[in-house]
Amino acid sequence: MNIEKLAKSAASFAMITGICNVLFSQEPTIIEIKDEIKVKDVSRLGINIGDDNYYSSPMLKMRAVKNFEGTSYRQCHRGSYQDANGATTFYAPSKDKGWENIYRGADFTILSGPAKGQKGRIKDVSKKLVPHEWKKGETQECVYFEFEKPLTMPADKPVWNEAGILVEKIISDEGSFPSSKGYWLGKNSVLAAGDIPPGSFGRNSCLLAGTGQKEDGFIRLSTQYQRIGETNGIWHLRFWSKIKDGSPSLEVSPSFGPGVKAELAKEWKQQEMKIKVDKVPEAKNEKDEPHLTFVMQAKNGSVLVDDIELWMEGDSNPTPFRDDAVNILKRLNPGCIRFLQMGGNTMDNVLQPPLRRMCGTNNIWEKAGLETGRNPIDYGVNDILLLAEHIGSDAWYCVPGTLDIEEIDKLMEFLGAPAEVGYGKIRAASGHPKPWTESGMKINIEIGNEAWNTFGPFMAGGYNGPDYWNDIFSRAKKSPYYKPNIIFHAAGQNVQSEMSAKILKSTPAADRYAVAPYILHSLEPEDLEALGTDEKLFPWLYAYGISYIKRGMAKQGEVSKKTGIEFSVYEINHHITGGKAPLEPRNRMVTSVGGSLNVINGMLLLLHDYGIRNLNFFTLTQKEYGAPGVGNVRLWGAVLSQKKGAERFRPTFLALEIANRVIMGDMLETVQGGANPIFSSEGKTFPGFKKGELNRLEYPKIWSYAFSEGKKKGLILVNLDTSSTQPVQLKFSGSAADVKSWLLTADKISDGNEFEVGDPKVKVQDKELKDFKSGAVMSLPPFSMQVFKW
Repeated sequence: MNIEKLAKSAASFAMITGICNVLFSQEPTIIEIKDEIKVKDVSRLGINIGDDNYYSSPMLKMRAVKNFEGTSYRQCHRGSYQDANGATTFYAPSKDKGWENIYRGADFTILSGPAKGQKGRIKDVSKKLVPHEWKKGETQECVYFEFEKPLTMPADKPVWNEAGILVEKIISDEGSFPSSKGYWLGKNSVLAAGDIPPGSFGRNSCLLAGTGQKEDGFIRLSTQYQRIGETNGIWHLRFWSKIKDGSPSLEVSPSFGPGVKAELAKEWKQQEMKIKVDKVPEAKNEKDEPHLTFVMQAKNGSVLVDDIELWMEGDSNPTPFRDDAVNILKRLNPGCIRFLQMGGNTMDNVLQPPLRRMCGTNNIWEKAGLETGRNPIDYGVNDILLLAEHIGSDAWYCVPGTLDIEEIDKLMEFLGAPAEVGYGKIRAASGHPKPWTESGMKINIEIGNEAWNTFGPFMAGGYNGPDYWNDIFSRAKKSPYYKPNIIFHAAGQNVQSEMSAKILKSTPAADRYAVAPYILHSLEPEDLEALGTDEKLFPWLYAYGISYIKRGMAKQGEVSKKTGIEFSVYEINHHITGGKAPLEPRNRMVTSVGGSLNVINGMLLLLHDYGIRNLNFFTLTQKEYGAPGVGNVRLWGAVLSQKKGAERFRPTFLALEIANRVIMGDMLETVQGGANPIFSSEGKTFPGFKKGELNRLEYPKIWSYAFSEGKKKGLILVNLDTSSTQPVQLKFSGSAADVKSWLLTADKISDGNEFEVGDPKVKVQDKELKDFKSGAVMSLPPFSMQVFKW
């Protein structure tokens, strides 16, 4: 059995706890805050925000936006063979998904190799036997895109073995339409092409054919569950309508309350209804979810509708986001707000306002065609930038991973051109005349999300092979509108340092390299055999988390030093979705105060050990994730409800919140001495060790981190002891005035704030401090985090 110890004298970082005027019988841990700067110009901990939806994440003021426009099909393919007549792909869609029909007649662009930049059209899709993707000396049958016209290939390189190819087709007649008829859409509701309101974008509207039957000719618009967002109030519904045939009526009916009839005409007419709703009940139990919807139904004839917008009165902030969401983000005070997307979209789709967007998809596992029910992207570039500016954070936007290289020019114009120039006009019309490059915030740009990932919707959503990202970044930096506050991120996989080195070698124009060091991907029954109590389970979790950062990420740290490229973290959280262990211990870990300490300590360790300043938790809101073969794991959200007066936070949100109150300026080094107690745990799956080999890890129970900005100081102290209060003595230069402190803990290490527990069990306590000075001894409760600011 191997034993790893982190020596007491090696210690970490710096911060503090609750002052006590009693004498301790045990020796305290001494934490000395040095004046030495460990990491300059740190950033507060960031957050990812997920898509807007009605069941866990009602983010936008506009609860429904429908324009029924077409679909941009875009995918990045890669294969081991490309010649003048075609290219292979490792991504093979099922025949019943309809993708081969999309590929035939689609446009393509070669992204890498000797034919890079050449464009053409795909004539047909066949199969070809080519070198195997990872088995040396073997072959495999792959999909082969046959080109209408041959490429120009160099005589000495007639075949290229690392092919990247962008395939794209825009189908305007498909439109964004609910996937199944019956609940969201009536059986006689169909897409109507070629008849739209004056000045409207695109060419599609929706025909509601009313025959008098209840299930005919309607479309249903969603708001959100009452549990997570107030729906009683004054609602506005704005839309265009036109009589198509007969003498129809059009009634708008809320699911709670009487309906309102629209005024119809034989020509397109825009109208705005005000509908009062005051009968939506509160949820009676965990499974009860009152949900306000609005049904637009035609009767006795057919009605065309288009450009539908639904919102509720009361939001006052200047962004497209609901006050509830904005207030939660203000409370969190993140250093950065990140929004991810894969491929499929055009750049125009993310720069235009909502009613001028099409749908976009790269999802090779999803059926191509009208029946899929896809929607336009929820947040455009301007939406995230407006939110970040209002909150006071930086922004991180993943532009589509399937861009034509030239499209980056549109983004650069949007961000930096004057209000009267090109895409600067669109920015100005969207509410921000001043160039975003002059806003003072950092604008982080990533191309897609997880281009390495070949699971489900990630597949074909980006390309991280030679040339592509570097060509995009280089072109952007040559733009007359480029400024250094636009930061371009290449990206890869958690601890895959070989991937990092390869990508950075081919992408020297990148400013950062982003990874996602999720903690604990899999949990097996044998992991739990000797961990029957919380006092054993949580030390094992802590040892796993610390080992993952210190050992698992060590080679990534070496790549960062060698290349001189700063790393960033695009996502981090627990990730206990794999393995055969039961559901309950997973949820006990990820929802508890004990689990929150593991995540926050891991994020701070990444800052301290590797200088990673941009760290983004995943994600703001989500109740649970359906892990195949496991069940509903209570990931990934930090917030369960944003509803004013009924806000509900998981402990991880509270940990992020109080950490951000004191993270500022520069991180200072700290040295721990004195008692500096350790904990130990044994396991066979710790990162950085041979799997199946029993190892015992020993790490400090107390972790400390310190920050300084001018005369202000900030401290964070984490106690991973599962049962005992720990005395701590702090030493620092100078005096302390106007000291504030906040403590996160609970009665039990497994306590959480899920809906079923009733009143939240984990809260932040404001701590009143007396005699706070260098040399004072303070007590830190078990499984707790305390922060100080003076």
